[in-house]
Amino acid sequence: MMRAWQKWPVVLALMVSIATPWSLLQSVAWFGMLVRYSQVASLSKAIEMTFDGEHPCQLCRIVSQGQQEEREQKPITSRSDTKFQLALPPVARVLFYPPSSHQVYPLPPFPGQRDLRPPTPPPRCA
Repeated sequence: MMRAWQKWPVVLALMVSIATPWSLLQSVAWFGMLVRYSQVASLSKAIEMTFDGEHPCQLCRIVSQGQQEEREQKPITSRSDTKFQLALPPVARVLFYPPSSHQVYPLPPFPGQRDLRPPTPPPRCA
């Protein structure tokens, strides 16, 4: 079982892979705005000013501009043009394996079924 400190790199990698940096930056901006506005107004007013969209901070503008540029860079394709590619190449199916050079002796299915007596007649040295 993974320890908590081992899970954080996986969580961070997943967050980055699903375009979370903008969300993470926006959260940092909201926290900073909440702290700044709560110093000059009541907490309820600070929360209202933070999330109403009329009082954006510099970081909020940067995040908004970055998200807009990212949307413009990605071309919108129709569903018929989209091709799904698998991460792994197709595996060739083998119906018959080539014969091996060594002989395989079948084992009994359960250890208690093995015959522990020596073979009769005993083997002779040549």
